[in-house]
Parts: sequence; C-alpha cells; structure tokens
Amino acid sequence: MTLGQLIFFVILFSFPTTGLLWWWWADRRLARANSRRGRWALAAFMLFQLGAFAWLLLTRFRDMDVRTPIAILTPMYIWHMVLLPLAMLASVMPWTVFRLAQGVRRLFTRAQPTVSPSVEASSGQAVSASSPSDGPPAGLSRRALLARSVTLAPPALTLAATGLAIPRLDEFRTSRFTVPIANLPSELEGLKIAHVTDVHVGRFSGDALLSRIVERVNALEADLCLLTGDLIDFSLRDLPPGLEMVRAFRTRYGSFMCEGNHDLFDGHLAFERAVRDSGVPLLLNEEHTINIRGQRLQILGIRWGDPAARRASLHTEHARTTLKLRDPGAVNILLAHHPEAFDVAAEQGVALTLAGHTHGGQLMLSPDLGPGPLMYKYWSGQYTKGASHCIVGNGTGNWFPLRINAPAEIGLITLTRA
Repeated sequence: MTLGQLIFFVILFSFPTTGLLWWWWADRRLARANSRRGRWALAAFMLFQLGAFAWLLLTRFRDMDVRTPIAILTPMYIWHMVLLPLAMLASVMPWTVFRLAQGVRRLFTRAQPTVSPSVEASSGQAVSASSPSDGPPAGLSRRALLARSVTLAPPALTLAATGLAIPRLDEFRTSRFTVPIANLPSELEGLKIAHVTDVHVGRFSGDALLSRIVERVNALEADLCLLTGDLIDFSLRDLPPGLEMVRAFRTRYGSFMCEGNHDLFDGHLAFERAVRDSGVPLLLNEEHTINIRGQRLQILGIRWGDPAARRASLHTEHARTTLKLRDPGAVNILLAHHPEAFDVAAEQGVALTLAGHTHGGQLMLSPDLGPGPLMYKYWSGQYTKGASHCIVGNGTGNWFPLRINAPAEIGLITLTRA
C-alpha cells in the first residue's frame, strides 16, 4: 500500500469514527435536557448516515453496478464532508477543551488550603446549605432548550441543504468571455469556443444532465468544443455515456479533451485506451493543429498522471514537456486540468489556457471568499498575465451535490484581436 492510499483510507474511515463520537456527545446533551424525542430523532438520523456510508463502501469496493438513489447519496455527502466536521469543531472540540480546563482547575484547587467553618462564621457571614426543596436552578429550561437546538441543528441543516441541492444538480449557466489576442489573424476574429469541464459523469451527473449539456453546446453554435478533464467521476462504467455526449457535440472544427484526476481513478491505461478507441481526440502531452481559413490554430493538451509510475506528476512538468511542441507561428490554446499550468503557459507566450479542477471553490462564502482562493492561485473566471489569458471553469457537472456561490457552467469564449 502506498502512502497516498494509506492517507486515503485514514480519511475515509475517519468519517464514521467522528460520526460515532459526535453521536455519543450529542446523545449525552439531549439526555441531560430530558429530550426523549430528540434522542430518537438523532438515533434515526445517525443510523441512516452510518448505513448509507457502509452501503457506499460496499458498492465501491465490491465493484457492484448499483445506482444508489440521489436522495440517499446527497445527505450522506453533505453530512460527512461538511456539517459533521463543522459540528465537531463547534461542539465536541470546545467541550473537550472545557473539560480539560476543568480538570486543570480542580487540580490546582485541591492544592490550595481549605478555610475552616469557624473562620467563616467569625467573619460574620452566614453559611447556608441548599435543601432538596429548593428545586431546579433558574434558567434550566432555557439551557435545556439551547442544548436541544445546538445538538439537533447539524442534522436539521443537513436535511435543509439536501432539499436545496437536489433540485439544482442538473442546473448550469452559460458564462461568456472575450479573449483579446495580440496579432490575431482576421480569419480567426470572432472564433467561438465552448468550454466544458468537470462533468463527473456518475453519481450526481446522470443522463438528464448530459442531455442538457449537449443541447446547450449545440445551441451555442461554437466553432470548437474543448474539454479540460474529469469527464467521469470514478468508474469506467460511466465512460460510455460520457463519450456519447462528447460525440454528440456539433461544432465546425470538432471537440478535443485532456484528462483529469478523476478520469484515472479506475485505471490510467484503461481510460486512455477507451477514449482513443471511441474516436474522441484525447491530447496527452500532445498537440493538434487545425487549419481555419488558411490560419493555424494549435491545441495542446497535457496529461494528469504518469501511468508508468502510477503517480500524479507535477502539472508544470507536463506543461513544459508539452509546450516544446508549441508552434510560434500559430495561435496556441493549452488544455490543462489543473490551472497552475497557466504560469508555464504565460512564460511560453501561449495565448489561451483553459482549465478546470477547482469547481469555483464549490462552497464559497462570497464570490471571492472561501476555499477557492485559499486552495488555488487561479480558481474561477478569467485571468491575464501579459499577453496570455487563462479561463478556469467552475465545472459543468458535480462530484459533490452542493454548490454555494460557485454555480456550474459552460463557458463560451470568443477570440478577438487585441
């Protein structure tokens, strides 16, 4: 087992472990608040989550050709990957720190000398003991209500997010970009490119979405359709409908694609062989030149991983290797799944780089605040370095069911003379 596989399994099995820990903590809070219904509701929610997670593992590792309903997958993904970590940070971790602080304080309190009752009496202050008839302290009902609300909020938010996410799984927008290119030949003025990336055919991107993508791309009447990786989400069984979608695109000069990390999860060579056998042009550190009205348009595509070494090589290394094929007399477009290849492309004077992978940050607090800019130098939209341009697509499909401030999209790019 490689280090990467070990890390993957540690992360994978941390989900049910942290789920059980949070369930234990939450059940104790509800028991103290005398919320029997809340405990039953919490138990039902957690048993559903644990069962769904176990079923997902069983179908994946047994390679079972079974479609798990979206209504089961969506809350499971949202809970384990978003709200469970947040619930742990907001509840269990502070509670643990509080308990540790209490223990330290008790330790120091025991070390201090005690004051005898006679001394307290001589000071003139009355010492009284509370009797059992005093009743519960004021504010207990408020604390109980607060405990119930805080404990049941994460499951409730999971269900609410599921209700918002499922109807939007097949939605995407058309984002339009104008790219000014220095010395663009007049014959290429107004050239239109449809940019499709990160379709993730599989669990959350099914036949309905693929049909809508084909309809939208064909309605754009683009000259080219360029795809920048992650055509499938995981299984090679989902590749045939993905390739059928690409072959259904109607453009003047065809469709071209590079590979992404998800494409290779089920096997590097099998994916690449299947795509090439289908007739869809797959550029793996390769180039293809199109003659458009007497002018050369060169498309270069870089691979994601190294099938011989079974590792993901640096994208900059692949970019440098591929750009040795660059034709300085042509208009160059680089297809790179990871947007960090743009730095190398700009150094080499490539006019346009297309990328994906980031999903626009997926869960953004605002268009400019969230995981996108924290994780990536280029995460969404159009970027410019000197005379070179990069467009990073948010992704057209979904590997994760929920998006916030990072809508799915197809890009329509128009080339114009700078």
